[in-house]
Amino acid sequence: MKMITQKQLFMKEVISSFMIIILAENYMGGGREVVFHDSKPIFIMVYYGRISDKNIDKKIVYSFLQNALKLFPEDKPFRGPEKYEEIIDGKRLEYKNNWNGEIDYFSGNETISVDGVEVYDAKYSGGLVDQ
Repeated sequence: MKMITQKQLFMKEVISSFMIIILAENYMGGGREVVFHDSKPIFIMVYYGRISDKNIDKKIVYSFLQNALKLFPEDKPFRGPEKYEEIIDGKRLEYKNNWNGEIDYFSGNETISVDGVEVYDAKYSGGLVDQ
């Protein structure tokens, strides 16, 4: 478990003015993020992605993905921004993120291309937990 992050600071404002929000996250090629308040889950997001090109350097793709995820829009904290580009080791990497919905119920898809060829795809969904 991690204590509050930048992403949860936004969620704190959206969901309510909770004093403590804890994020539980696990990652295994996919993962889930759960935000708790008073030991009860109030928000969940699940995601799964994979690299489709077995010849691509995974470290470059996942490092780039981490850079993109740090740039999430404050009003839509669903993974990363709509679009992000970077040059790494002479290769042009492009991240694209498309989503539907709002904080209470959403889904989306993100992709990464290297020099115009898609090499990574992920799906995600989540929202507020019914209480």
